[in-house]
Order: sequence, then structure tokens, then C-alpha cells
Amino acid sequence: VLKLVTDFSKEGLKLRYRMPENPADWTMGVEPFDLLALIGARDLQSSERLDAEKKKALAKRREILKAMVQERRSRAERFDSITNYLEPNLKYGPGGLRDLEQALALKTLFPEKFRGPDDQHAFDVLAYYKRFFLLVRQRLHLAEGAGDLLTAPEQAPLAEWFGFQTPRDFMKEIQKGVARVSFYADWAFEVATASRNRLAEVESQKLATPLDLFRALKKDPSVLMQNRVRSNADRVFASRGVHKELGSKKELDRLIGRELTSFIDPAKPEDALIALFRSRLIDHCVPEFRKIVGHVQHDQYHRFSVDAHILQALRELGRLRKKPKLAGKLERKLSKADWEILSFACLYHDIAKGRQGDHSVEGIAIAEHDLRAFGKTTSFIRDVAWIVEEHLILSSAAFKENPASPKTWAKLSAKGVAKKRIALLSTFTIVDIRATNPEAWTPWKERLLNEVVSNLENPDTRSAIQFASLKPEWVERLDSFLVSMVPAAKLAQDLDETATHQSGDLPPKILKTKG
Repeated sequence: VLKLVTDFSKEGLKLRYRMPENPADWTMGVEPFDLLALIGARDLQSSERLDAEKKKALAKRREILKAMVQERRSRAERFDSITNYLEPNLKYGPGGLRDLEQALALKTLFPEKFRGPDDQHAFDVLAYYKRFFLLVRQRLHLAEGAGDLLTAPEQAPLAEWFGFQTPRDFMKEIQKGVARVSFYADWAFEVATASRNRLAEVESQKLATPLDLFRALKKDPSVLMQNRVRSNADRVFASRGVHKELGSKKELDRLIGRELTSFIDPAKPEDALIALFRSRLIDHCVPEFRKIVGHVQHDQYHRFSVDAHILQALRELGRLRKKPKLAGKLERKLSKADWEILSFACLYHDIAKGRQGDHSVEGIAIAEHDLRAFGKTTSFIRDVAWIVEEHLILSSAAFKENPASPKTWAKLSAKGVAKKRIALLSTFTIVDIRATNPEAWTPWKERLLNEVVSNLENPDTRSAIQFASLKPEWVERLDSFLVSMVPAAKLAQDLDETATHQSGDLPPKILKTKG
């Protein structure tokens, strides 16, 4: 071994190697991960010695599992970064090769645990992404100075080399793979550490109808049950018995609507919500969701893929519902019906991302179609569709325009930002910002957003908005206090008088009020 490594090193090829502390027992004095490497080793001489050493290593499988769990926990803390969505670490990041290899190793270490009818599919998926990710990593290593980080400059040449039309398409495939590997790695560790009774309990869960799937996740949102639902959902929804039991597609849609409303309710714990997404049951509730899975938004503001952002928005809504003070001065009293409107707005606001045209406009038809099928009322659908269409206007007004200008208020008013919708849209805007990038919600943004919202809610603002709609060219030239104090019609009349006056000074105008 030493001669081989030394000779190769002289030629510029660096190889890692392990030498056993005790030639008579290769498992002595070595790290648990070296034992894992030994178990997966192949003998160049086809001797029986390696088989004997492998048996010794397998006898220490509990020790190896404990070390893997600790390493995984430590790695999760190090790589718990939203930047991993922009530039994934192919080896150490969530869903990377380290997760993948450990999951595959668990099948070798605990073969008796992985005998379920759906288990092989998981390992087939892992085997596929092992080939894909290794090829990406090897090609990345051939680039000068590149490591395990799939940086933005490397993504374009890699996409071209693989034959993808755009870097975005390539990264979408990467993100889909990372998400699937992360899920199946979590599942493999859950299986390896679970008791036989626990595994039997999950396996015995009846999953014959869509309602069975929803009930199973509500009762047990664990990764084990998520995988069972994930493996059976396609079969259940394609079954002829589904429509026979429910009577019609309309009844199935209404059932989905009721269950979906319950799962995304911000007043409830988020375990079931996360299970809905990770089990992929959400794909059967909202079929258009499949198209945004892994869709990457490459900029320094959007840190998550679209599907991850939508889940994050629903989680942030739940946090705000349970802890209103997170909104600071923008905290508003909302009814249960308002929170339900916001939850569906979170679900659909970016559903049309990645398509041609404005995603805010394109998303309206998708939301309206689904919500009608779910049996929601006309007014409910109207409110959700409005937020989907206008979900960016409040942040744009606060951060890109003058929040103290009647012109800004008039523009928002013309878009329907008034009365109850002010509170709805301001709450949604907070959630959307926090879910897009947690670091983006700053005291500065809170102050600007609060300024425009407070102005919109001020009773005196209405005359300013009316005047701005009547005389937009004068709005910026008059003091906003004057505009807010004098009725819009009176101001407009006075300005018309100045415009038609021929010569000489106009007499001062006196506004008489009850006070």
C-alpha cells in the first residue's frame, strides 16, 4: 500500500489510505468511519482474509451507527445555511454525498431493518443520485481551483457539459436530487434507530383511500410515515376505488380542500404541515406544485427554491400567528377567517414561478380553479386571488417609492389596498419577506412598511388619496399635511380656479370647519 501510494504521489496523483494499527486485527485502534470503509472494501487479491475482517467490523455496527448520528448532527449545524440552496456543497451539505453514502451503508449494516415492500425504491433513488452527484463532483474537480462547492461560476459550464438548456434547468435537477437524498437519508436513519415494533406499527397502517393518507400523517407525521405515504400516494389516488368510495371527483376535491385547510392552518403545530410537503402528498392536493419543485431563483435576495420558499412562508405564517409580536408595530388583529385566507395566499402566491409572463397574474387562474374545486366561497376566492396578484405591491411601495407620498397611497388604493385588505396584505408582506430570506426582515424595513400602512389606515388619508386621483400632477407640489386636511373636492376646485385665472392676485382661501 505504501509503495503504491508513494509512487502515485510522485506522479501527482494524491491518494488517501489507511493502515491498520494491528496487522492481526484491522478493526483495532481505528475510527468508526474506517470500519465503514472496511465493510465496503473490495479485495484486490480475492483472499478470505477480508471477509473475516468485515465480519469483525459488522459486529461493531452499533458503534458505527452512533458515530454516524453524531457526525450527522454536527454537520447539520455547520451546513444549516440558506446559502446551500444557491451553491450546494455536493459532499457535506444536506442531501449531499455524505448523507447519501451513510444511507446506503445503513442498508449493509442493518439489512434486517430494510425489508419493507417500499424500501427498495428508496435505495434505487439513492443509487441513481450517487452516480449523478459523483459525476458532477468529478467533473467539478477537473475545473481549476474547484472543490465540493457548486458555485455560481461553475454552474453554467457544468450545465452546458451535461446538455441542459440553461443553468437554471441544471440546478433544478440538482435541487430535486438534494431534496430527495436528504429525505431518504433521514428516513434510513429513522429506520435504523427504530425498534421492530415501531416499524411494524408504521407498516400496518391502512392506506387504501386519500382520507387514510391524510389521517395517517395527522396521527403520525414522522419521517417513517411520510415515506409510507410517499410510496403509496400515487397508487391510492389512481385507484378506481377512490372515486367509487367518494362518489365523484367533486367529492374528492372537497375532501382535499377540507384536509388541506386543516394541514396549513397556522394555528396548528407545523409537524403535520412539514409532513404534507415531505411526503409529497401536497402534489396530489395541488397538482401544479410539481412544476415548481426545485425551481431555483438565483440572486442574493431569494435564497430558497420556490417549493421550499412556499413551505417556509406557511411556517413563518404559523410563527406569526402564535407569536404576533414578531410583526412589531405592524401587529394587526386578524380573525380566524383572515388567517385562513393568508394560509392559502402563502400556498399559491408563487405557484406560477418559472412560467412565461408575470407569475403574480398567472397564479390567479391556478388559485381560483383549485379553490373553486375545494368548495371555498366566492368572497374567499376573491380575497386569496387578490393577494396572489398584488402580493408585491406593498413592499414595492414601502421600499422603492415614497411611503409618505399621497401619490403612493393613491396607487395602492387604486389596487384595492383598503380597509381589511391593508391588514391582510401587510401581514402577508412580512411573512413573504421572512420566508424569502430571514436576514431580509430588518428594523429599517419594518419602519418603512409601518409608515405606509399607518398612512393608509389614517382616516385623514382618504381625502389625500381622492385628491391624488383627481390632480396627480399637483400631488408632489403640495404639502401632504394640507392635502390631508382639506377635502379633496375643495382642493381640486381651488386648483381649477387658479388654472383659469387670467391676471392679478387671487384672494386667500379660508376653510371654515365646525371647530
